[in-house]
Amino acid sequence: MKEYPLSEVEAFACEILNKYYCECDVEFLNSTFAEDIVWIGAGEGQKAEGKEAVTAYFTQKKRDMAPWDVSYEIYETRRLGSDCYLCEGSSRISFCKRTEMLLDNQQRFTFIFRDNGGKLETIHIHNLMPYPGWQEAVQAAIFKVYPLILKLNLTQDTYRCFSEEEIQFIDKTEGVYSEIYSSSLPGIHPEHRDKYASVLAREKLMERFSRGEREVYLDFQQEGTNGEYGWRSVCVIQMENPFSPDVMAIGLVKVQDTQKEKQEEQEQLLRGALQSANASSLAKSDFLSRISHDIRTSMNGIVGMSAIGQRNLQKPDTVLECFQKIDASSKYLFDILNDILDVSKLETGKMELISQCFSLQVLLEEVNHIITPQAKGRRLIYEEYKKGLETEYYVGDAARIKQILINLLSNSLKFTPAGGKVIMSVRQEDENYDLSFLEFCICDTGIGISEAFLQRIFQPFEREIPEVICDNPGSGLGLSIAYSLVHLMGGTIEADSKKGEGTQITVRLPLAPVFEEETVYGKNSNSWWEEEESEDFDFYGYRVLLAEDNELNREIACTLLEMNGIEVETAENGQEAVDMFSENPPGYYMAILMDIRMPVMDGLESTCAIRALDRGDAQTIPIIAMTANAFQEDEEEARKIGMDGYLVKPLEVDAIFRELRHYV
Repeated sequence: MKEYPLSEVEAFACEILNKYYCECDVEFLNSTFAEDIVWIGAGEGQKAEGKEAVTAYFTQKKRDMAPWDVSYEIYETRRLGSDCYLCEGSSRISFCKRTEMLLDNQQRFTFIFRDNGGKLETIHIHNLMPYPGWQEAVQAAIFKVYPLILKLNLTQDTYRCFSEEEIQFIDKTEGVYSEIYSSSLPGIHPEHRDKYASVLAREKLMERFSRGEREVYLDFQQEGTNGEYGWRSVCVIQMENPFSPDVMAIGLVKVQDTQKEKQEEQEQLLRGALQSANASSLAKSDFLSRISHDIRTSMNGIVGMSAIGQRNLQKPDTVLECFQKIDASSKYLFDILNDILDVSKLETGKMELISQCFSLQVLLEEVNHIITPQAKGRRLIYEEYKKGLETEYYVGDAARIKQILINLLSNSLKFTPAGGKVIMSVRQEDENYDLSFLEFCICDTGIGISEAFLQRIFQPFEREIPEVICDNPGSGLGLSIAYSLVHLMGGTIEADSKKGEGTQITVRLPLAPVFEEETVYGKNSNSWWEEEESEDFDFYGYRVLLAEDNELNREIACTLLEMNGIEVETAENGQEAVDMFSENPPGYYMAILMDIRMPVMDGLESTCAIRALDRGDAQTIPIIAMTANAFQEDEEEARKIGMDGYLVKPLEVDAIFRELRHYV
């Protein structure tokens, strides 16, 4: 009886593994079996005894085999008795790259070899993969999506199911492909039968694959066991076959009923989105038409009043009236521009709120100061009521709250006929030291709103009654801006209306109450500029440098500044401004008023160049932007590079002097 070195036993085990996995040499494996061999696999039912049974099992599996790579082999070998050897080990197995298949796993194996006349034979094999959980999960997921997966040999006209469980979808787990194709054809919906035949017949598949196609897909309806037609899909994918010239493919069958329902839902959503987009497009077109009308009407008023004033220079009262009407038209154009900018900021998330203490009483007085004259001009009754306002001071953005109320009240005034009434009531809810809710309710006896339009009343550019536009000009953005600001503050806004009976809009805003009066910035004011506004500006003897490329804007600014005693020197571009500042001694200019968009060198570049100069006042001289760039990011960029103030055109005269006053 021969005694084998343990290294020779391990070499024999290694040869079996590599020939079986790497070369698919099942015959070599079978040749090592003893007559009384016992094999135990990793899965349920994987067990066989005796050479004939074990050989039959491995031979049957050969047709599904593909070459694997074996690596990281580890062996532990012991001698059992006089003629038997135990060899246990593990290795990494993965599919070869040339097969385009994915598998990378760890396997464990046990061999018991016995000496048979100077030659080792296998009397026991036990193999398993101890970490297959992820593969089982992936396999379960695949079969959930594709309950029927077929391996097809189109050349041999055969099929084989990947899972024994697929028998519930097909009569036999393996057989002739043409037979299952022919047997399924009568159950295909008549409208899909011709397409089914032209795509999935064996000859048609081979023809398409021969033309270079790698994948064939088809949706169709098939009769189910309940006699009703359901949606199915078949995807046939050609597979590389490095072992023979046979045309191989994988057939994936999916039940599509749920997907079709979801697809129909998606299509319905898309149709709804398209309708909404079309409605929005029409609303924007109408908005542009209205804005164009309103702008042209106001410009016509400005041009007309200017012409009338020039022809009546000897009549001061007529000239003054012309100026007043020009001023009113200009302010209206400015309101339209501000509305458009506010909508842009709100839509892009760039609107910022300011939290500061304010007096609710003063805020309401300011609103009434604007609304009361409008109501009288339209011959309407305007009333205001307060209830339960035990606290006067709150923390919030007073300017934006005022904007909300004025937008809503102005809208009510526009659409309430003469003799009607507009009422604003204000009451306080849920007062505590942390948060209170203020409710503003605006009611009118106007023309009302239809139920259909009530659903989109707060959308931008929307108006319900085109024929009323001529009598009620405006951007149509007021309600949309109010709605967005309310939600930005964390509040709610609701509208209730009936045609011909009027409208009620209710706004609820969460605001923090302030109980200590000494913490308020101004007991009778919401503006820290109010005291300064009452003072006269005296800048006699001061000199500023004005950088402005537009001749008319330059003339206007110079005139306004010189009327208040300021000496003005001008530059027509940013480079000129830098040169003039450099050529004059420190302290020569009180401040620099800088346009942003200029030729040669713009205002931002000019500011950077001045701040970089090596002189004492380069870092301290006030540089104030006077620009038409009205967005928040423009101001942030200007301040970041060294500008001290930021004034947006069209400029208010007092705003210029208030800004300069800080630096006198």
